[in-house]
Amino acid sequence: TLVAQRIAESICRLLDARSSAVYRLEPGSRALLLQAVSSNVGRTFHWATTLAPGFATWTRKAWTCSSS
Repeated sequence: TLVAQRIAESICRLLDARSSAVYRLEPGSRALLLQAVSSNVGRTFHWATTLAPGFATWTRKAWTCSSS
């Protein structure tokens, strides 16, 4: 989406990064699905289109933590 693309571009500017990606959580499978990419490195770096549950430690924590 346009909003996801703008977020990815803002992350690059804010962190002076060459590339960033925005993923969304798919509730049924708990997988992360690629929504947008911003990159100044051309097509040399390929972001994963899907990240399985537990692929990244913060994913699991974000899913299991609850607010008090």
